[in-house]
Amino acid sequence: MQLKKLLIIKNATILLITDIISKVMKIGLTIIIARKLGAAELGLLGAALAFAELFSFIPNFGFKNFINREVAKRPEMSGQFFSNIVSIKLILSLFTLGLITLISLFIPLQATNLLLYIVAAGIMLGESFIQFYTAFFRGAQKAEYEALVLTIEGLLVAGSGILVIWSGYGILNMLIIRLFVTSIVIAGGYIILKKKILVPPFTISRDRCIELLKTSVPFTILAILVIMNAQLGVVLLSHLSGTLETGWYLAAFKLCGIFQFIPASVAGAILPAMTKLAKENQMETLTTTFSKAIKYLLIFVLPIAAGVTILAEKIIFLLYDANYTHSILTLRILIWVIVLSFSNTIFNVAFLSINREKRFVQIQVIGTILYIATCFILIPLIGHNGLAIATISTQFVVFVISIFLIKQNIKDFKLSAIGFKPILAALLMMLTIFLVSSMNFYLIVVIAGLIYFISLLGLKSFDENEIAQFKTGVNRLLLVFRK
Repeated sequence: MQLKKLLIIKNATILLITDIISKVMKIGLTIIIARKLGAAELGLLGAALAFAELFSFIPNFGFKNFINREVAKRPEMSGQFFSNIVSIKLILSLFTLGLITLISLFIPLQATNLLLYIVAAGIMLGESFIQFYTAFFRGAQKAEYEALVLTIEGLLVAGSGILVIWSGYGILNMLIIRLFVTSIVIAGGYIILKKKILVPPFTISRDRCIELLKTSVPFTILAILVIMNAQLGVVLLSHLSGTLETGWYLAAFKLCGIFQFIPASVAGAILPAMTKLAKENQMETLTTTFSKAIKYLLIFVLPIAAGVTILAEKIIFLLYDANYTHSILTLRILIWVIVLSFSNTIFNVAFLSINREKRFVQIQVIGTILYIATCFILIPLIGHNGLAIATISTQFVVFVISIFLIKQNIKDFKLSAIGFKPILAALLMMLTIFLVSSMNFYLIVVIAGLIYFISLLGLKSFDENEIAQFKTGVNRLLLVFRK
């Protein structure tokens, strides 16, 4: 049992580090594009990729979550799962490419931009196969292979992209090279998958294909809602306000996206534990686990949101240049989205653990409808900041409804008691930043971090048990990597 726990910790840590590396490389490429080509080109690139991503639910079709779950339970079936699902994915991918090409012909695009949209579609389809592979790696608890594939992909995509842009060849050539790189990663990933994970036989059955499609439908519905909230706004902004404003929005949005791996990692860690506690009717312990997850996320994310709000101008000028002044207010709005989205991710875990996942889907439906409506209203009025307001408004509504419904099932959950001390510490930190705002940026960050940490300790935000658990966790992590 102890070895199993260590394996889980090791896999989670590997995936976390891989995700951080991938995010850093991608934001680095975004900054190079923004500085070298300007906001309009960044906006055009973002619009093409977002448009393609809108259709990603078709080739993915919820298979990733299904594989992750089923391969863990029935590894001897991995070869059959692979052969049947890959057959379905190939058909769905050809259909998706044709659909995107057809729809793109009706969008008023120049010939070069039309090709850009089609190449972006090819990249999206390639990425869907890489995600397909990683689901098998996760299901088999072989995180090191997933880390290898994703790290190589990230390095090749970022490295080739920076080289192409720096050489002055433009975003179309960058995407063509990226498509080639994705193809190489798909081939390499398949070799690893076949040698290390898949178990023969590799048989294809029409009945099994139909069964797999039916089983994956619930995962697909949730995926559609997530994609709509993530990508539709960018597509609408590009067509309603132009690629320049899209570039200003993406410059801020990409910076906020760096932190999105954190709630996903926490969710993956606590979902099995909370599910087991709910099954055993240990609601008091479940409430404690859930409350601590929210508490630690708030402790982490509140100083980021507070600091970025005050330092947004310095951050934009440091990473981009004076041409992105329009992104400053956008960054100040969007950074608070991560506070809400972090919490909403953990709320989703709570609903899943107590078998109320339909509740969260219903909340997401309400949020998606609100998001689309506010995008159509606000984008024509105030452009990229309208999209930022639509995004945070949607997350806030999901947040409020989730709290209301959570309290009906987890009655002892008290958000005000959990959030009071981190909020107060963040306010003290904001005041400090405001008072020393004329100092060097990096010095401000160090001082702000110290003030926040001291404030948390002074407010006694951690009890002795939490401090002891933290020390134990660090020691176990060190033990894992020594082995």
